[in-house]
Amino acid sequence: MEEETKSDNWLGEMLAKALIVKGIPKQKHIAHIGRVLELTTAAAHKKLTGSTKWEVSQLVKVVHSIGMEMSEFFELYSPSHSEIHEALWSEGNTTLKCKIYLSPETSDEKTEYSAVKINDEWCVIHTDDIRDEYLVESKRNIESIVIHPRKIEIGKSSIAILDDDKNIVDSIKEIINDGRFIVDGFYSIDDLSRAIDKSAYDAYILDWVVGDKTVFDTIKKIRQSQKRNSMILVLTGQLEGIIDEEISISINDYDIVGPFEKPIKGSLIKSNIDKFFPK
Repeated sequence: MEEETKSDNWLGEMLAKALIVKGIPKQKHIAHIGRVLELTTAAAHKKLTGSTKWEVSQLVKVVHSIGMEMSEFFELYSPSHSEIHEALWSEGNTTLKCKIYLSPETSDEKTEYSAVKINDEWCVIHTDDIRDEYLVESKRNIESIVIHPRKIEIGKSSIAILDDDKNIVDSIKEIINDGRFIVDGFYSIDDLSRAIDKSAYDAYILDWVVGDKTVFDTIKKIRQSQKRNSMILVLTGQLEGIIDEEISISINDYDIVGPFEKPIKGSLIKSNIDKFFPK
């Protein structure tokens, strides 16, 4: 098999391809570049044929002149990506729009994240979290992900809520979300752990037992994160009899608030939040 080589004038070829995609015929490429960059016909010809080097600012100016973003421009030179799709990437209760580049269907190499199609929409899922037999069979490996991040409102503190009961997460959200906070809900310890790796929260409201695990290791992780002084409020549905070594260490060494027995009064949660985040 011949090794694929990159043309010496790959940038000019990409630009010519972009101009054609945007409806500018080949015979007008030099004139367009000359007009945008205020160059003579000879100088524009040298740019397009690779005889003279491109400055980054010149490339950006020409690409933007045809109504194209730089990310779209470089996607034109991505022959290794067999498929590109818009998708949704969910972590806990946070969902972000993204663009995914899929590996060929014949690829057997396992990747950290996989793409599955649910209700005609591509979704990004952590590969180890896929349990459904149909999804396991139909998943596609992902070569790369381009995230379209949400806009974070400046000045708002962030709070994470962890409970495997969605109704409880939603109820606590209603209690504390008075417009001052960015509140994210999580239903598994692993989802919250991955979120902390990306960006720690200013406060946490945690159910002590989620699934068959306690949040003891999660509490230790929070205290080692970039926001180690975050408030950690712990809830439990089984207060009686849970005073074990992990709880004792959490109270004495990791400065948790609680534990409080569920169902907990909304006013108690609100008062602790207001105490930590004075208005």
